[in-house]
Amino acid sequence: MIEKELTIQNKLGLHARPAAMFVHEAGRFRSTIMVNKEGLEINGKSVMGLMLLAAECGSKLKLKIDGPDEREAASTGLHVGLAMDEYAEQHEQGDFLIRGVLGAEPERSALAVGDLIEVGRTIRFQIRDAASATRELDTVLAACRQRPGYRDIGGALVVSCNGRAADLFPQPLGASHDILAVRAGLGTNAVAGCFGAGEIGPVGGRNHLHGYTASVLAFAEPEAHLV
Repeated sequence: MIEKELTIQNKLGLHARPAAMFVHEAGRFRSTIMVNKEGLEINGKSVMGLMLLAAECGSKLKLKIDGPDEREAASTGLHVGLAMDEYAEQHEQGDFLIRGVLGAEPERSALAVGDLIEVGRTIRFQIRDAASATRELDTVLAACRQRPGYRDIGGALVVSCNGRAADLFPQPLGASHDILAVRAGLGTNAVAGCFGAGEIGPVGGRNHLHGYTASVLAFAEPEAHLV
């Protein structure tokens, strides 16, 4: 059995939508997933059960995962963010290059990560979460529209990771999530794209190869820019 502790970051708490997303993700695994808040323990595969927890922003939840695929379930959605500026006083959204956690070696107290990490590098654990992914994409698109010359956008290309499109966003949006979000955020229906196994986009002023993300190329006068 594996135990983990989570802190609710959503300002609205664990309401119906994130609860449904949690259950959707938990349902992919055969292991039993129990969620405990202040002594009240419920089945993590029940939306109604999660709602009964009344978990507000800042609440601490303890997860107990037990079963044949418990390690996979415990690590699903877990990533490592590599700080792009070691000298920043505070790291915020967009300051990290995200890399996947590939596995763990308990006997060595080690994690396998999909990149080379230098000794002393600042990292922060990140959770793959549909609500946060939606919020971040909306924020980036809104910031794009505020740039000089980008108020009227003629079209855009979207490249979404196969892993992001396949199971991150629940139905009815599913794989259509990113296309629909870009159409709404940029104010144009002229949006096309594809799914990929690696996306290129900027972090910290430099382009990197990413996974589980979406890259958007917006076309506006006088030239195209990667956002």
